[in-house]
Amino acid sequence: MDPVPWPRPVRPSPEGMPPGELDALQVRLRESLVRSGDFYLVQTTLGGKVWLRTTLINPLTTDADLEALRRAA
Repeated sequence: MDPVPWPRPVRPSPEGMPPGELDALQVRLRESLVRSGDFYLVQTTLGGKVWLRTTLINPLTTDADLEALRRAA
């Protein structure tokens, strides 16, 4: 059984960022995206690390919407 839930959480990890700062980055990134009003993400903790995830429930969501979220993150 796959131990990672679906939809798969994401954890943006800029090259060179110290591992100790990655959790705080996830929190700030989520707050910024939610505050913009364009996206809604939730955070979860897996393996002691903060991850971001989204649930797609709008049947009108397009590939372009997902690409815009990827660029924003």
